[in-house]
Amino acid sequence: MRQLETKPWMPRNDPVTAALGGTLALTAALAAALGSRVAPSIFGAMIAFALAADAGLSALGERASPGYRALGLALAQWLLAAGWLAFAALLLHTPLAYPDMLRALITALIGGEAALRVLDRNTRQGRVAPGLALILFWAAAAIAVVWFGGSPPLAANPIAAMATGVTFALLGTGSSWLGSAWVARSMTRSAQLRRATRPAIHRVTRDFSLSEP
Repeated sequence: MRQLETKPWMPRNDPVTAALGGTLALTAALAAALGSRVAPSIFGAMIAFALAADAGLSALGERASPGYRALGLALAQWLLAAGWLAFAALLLHTPLAYPDMLRALITALIGGEAALRVLDRNTRQGRVAPGLALILFWAAAAIAVVWFGGSPPLAANPIAAMATGVTFALLGTGSSWLGSAWVARSMTRSAQLRRATRPAIHRVTRDFSLSEP
């Protein structure tokens, strides 16, 4: 009897879990956007910790796949997680002493995260990475806010601008999770449809073969 090959369960492959993760990320980003007006360093660091956790979770998902490509992507995700943790620590520790270095670091992190989303496992299967357009939009908006402010209050306060930038990055992460939920739901429906139509196809094929002289 042929043994069915099963893929390891990962949160992004489950439509309910991915939808819940995306909703929580978007809710946390909106809450942090309000809180960053009062304490931008604290809320910016909290979002950076959340982005580090997401990168670590993505690294575990890549590591579950075989091949050197998956290993390289997992290593890149772990480096991204370490970078977000370093950014959170710097943001909490006298950030005004090195604002340009923080701007360069967050730009590299946001750009690296967007690049890794493009190299998502769904791209390997011939599909566009889920939520790619929104991910690139929020990444571009985050980098623009970090360097140019976007408004007089943010331009005058680089820490608030960086906190807003990581908020936009978390919005991109939430969009990615919701896109993964949509892809996972579509794949689940396709698999259910194939299982439902397979007996009918076998039955028609069998009847046709029996009716032949």
